[in-house]
Amino acid sequence: MRKFNLFLVCGILTAMFFATGCNNNEPERPAVPDPPGTVRLLMRDVYNGNTWITPDYFTGSIGMRNENFVWQAWGTSIQFASVGEVRGLGEITEIPTSGWANQVAIVPGHGYIARQNSNHIRMYVVDWIVGLMGEIIGAEIQFQSPFESTEPEANMLVFETEGGNRNITVFSNENWTITRTDNANWYTVYPLSGERNATVAITITEQSLEQRETTLIFNSGGIEFATAVIRQESGVPFIQLDRNTLNFGRGGGTQNITVSSNDSWTISGGADWLTVSPQSGTRNTAITVTATQNGIAEAREATLTFSSETQTATVTITQEAALPVIQLNRNTLNFNSVGGNQTVTVSSNGNWTVSGGADWLTVSPQSGTGNVTVTISATANPIILSRTSVLTFRHGTLTATLNITQEARPFDDNPQGLVINGVRWATRNVGTPGAFAASPEAPGMFYQWNRRTGWSATGSVSGWNSNPSTTVNWARANDPCPSGWRVPTIAEINTLGDTNNVGIGLWTSANGTYGLIVIDNNNGNIIFLPAVGWRNVANGALNDAGFVGRYWSGTSTDGGAFHLLFNAQEIATVAWNRGNGFSVRCVAE
Repeated sequence: MRKFNLFLVCGILTAMFFATGCNNNEPERPAVPDPPGTVRLLMRDVYNGNTWITPDYFTGSIGMRNENFVWQAWGTSIQFASVGEVRGLGEITEIPTSGWANQVAIVPGHGYIARQNSNHIRMYVVDWIVGLMGEIIGAEIQFQSPFESTEPEANMLVFETEGGNRNITVFSNENWTITRTDNANWYTVYPLSGERNATVAITITEQSLEQRETTLIFNSGGIEFATAVIRQESGVPFIQLDRNTLNFGRGGGTQNITVSSNDSWTISGGADWLTVSPQSGTRNTAITVTATQNGIAEAREATLTFSSETQTATVTITQEAALPVIQLNRNTLNFNSVGGNQTVTVSSNGNWTVSGGADWLTVSPQSGTGNVTVTISATANPIILSRTSVLTFRHGTLTATLNITQEARPFDDNPQGLVINGVRWATRNVGTPGAFAASPEAPGMFYQWNRRTGWSATGSVSGWNSNPSTTVNWARANDPCPSGWRVPTIAEINTLGDTNNVGIGLWTSANGTYGLIVIDNNNGNIIFLPAVGWRNVANGALNDAGFVGRYWSGTSTDGGAFHLLFNAQEIATVAWNRGNGFSVRCVAE
């Protein structure tokens, strides 16, 4: 047996849609006659007589307990749904699509549907049955089964001009399809086919100036079993904006306006500091408004007017004033140890002053208005440490800073060397065999213990000798120091660690080279030991350049030789493999 039922659900409400539409203002009508097959029953509850109904095609019974319809079954459970207040059994014509439960409260004057699988019974509660003590012992009911909902003669969903969402509920025991009678894009239908019971969603997202209508045809097995008319009412032309003001910060940016309309529209007005896109459209559209940075110290305002054929809407756009500005074309100045002059450009929209500095700096001018070039002069640095200072340029509450650094003065470079704690040390590392490096901060060359071959302190090398010397002493013939100089002993290196007479451990840089400063506390002599790394005995690979210094002594030990090791955190004398390539700092013979 083929069964088809079609219900239209108005909006998001659960009330069924009949041929007359969703109307909550109907006048009161006379009582509805009882349908054929109506049975009247005095149903006693389970505690006062226990009367049960066994509907046609049901495998179970319906009774009353605690003023609720309940069920007992030997198959699928029975569910109940209230259809609310009705005027009799004959007014129950639809099967609810929601609100089903395993029991339901009994209310006189209300109608109910009970279902089991695809079978239904409709029931109407006439009144309570009251006992001698006034207690409720049952209910007078009317019921009729089997029950199928009455299909409306005409199925129609009516949408207001703004559109919306409505549902059509299909009840069927077969597969079905929906045929659209046009290709209009002002509505959508989903799904267009299904199996048995299903809900079909109708959506209209656009607003209309004119009434429009379409028809949906429901088919199953090649047979048309229902139609539904979809209508959207005509509307009054309008144009609306989701906001009437836009406020931009002084830096500008982008914001959006949403236009809602049922007509075509254009935009006029604006200003040269605004970009609006698009400037025309149809119906609902998102508009992008972009404001450039405000470079002036005053707020500014503009108005956009959105116009359709008969309607207008406006949005007022404001942007806050620019703050006072002071900027520098650079934030750092670096002077060499000799000093000199450099400039910095001040960009401002007002008066400004300069503060800070140091006695070795001269700033001119020290105040100004607007954009000005300022000259900063540094005197020669008389000390062995770099020095720094900060200049602050101030305009109102705004500031801009200039960090100034000057390199330390060059280290003493006496060809005769300098005495540190009783030992005369060369002021430069050994460069090529028999010669000193070009300057106190120059890396010189690396040497393997008791060998006169020099290896570059940068890059990679070839022909590396990975076999360390096995002799006990560094032979004079293999000493790479120039004439009158030699490799120091470990005892001489240890004099640098005499903290009573020597200041050691000050990590600094000279012309981009990091290293260790050693100071004689008594005579003020200073030498600089560059931290240029070392080469590995195995393959001559360069390690720790710029971070570690390793300097040979001429004193050997079992399987190795002593050397001075230092970095930014530690200083030590260590014995290591003689085949490594280390720096050499000579002492006078």
